[in-house]
Amino acid sequence: MSANVKAVRPFREIHQYGGTPGIITFNHQWLLEPVEGGTRVVQHELDRGIGLWFWDSSWLEPAYATVIDALEARATEMAADGR
Repeated sequence: MSANVKAVRPFREIHQYGGTPGIITFNHQWLLEPVEGGTRVVQHELDRGIGLWFWDSSWLEPAYATVIDALEARATEMAADGR
């Protein structure tokens, strides 16, 4: 599936959308919220389409965990650089 970045608001949000309308689409956001001692990452996803009945999504959770780990590493790197 292809994805398009709909919005990037530094230190606040990453928003992407993709898929094939009517078959399967996703609307995915990572919201970054400052909290004492760090940042909370809240992930939202809305999937739609008839293809969901036949789609094996078992790979998603490990893939999202990889994204969260990469996001944490990048945020840690940026904090160390004073950004």
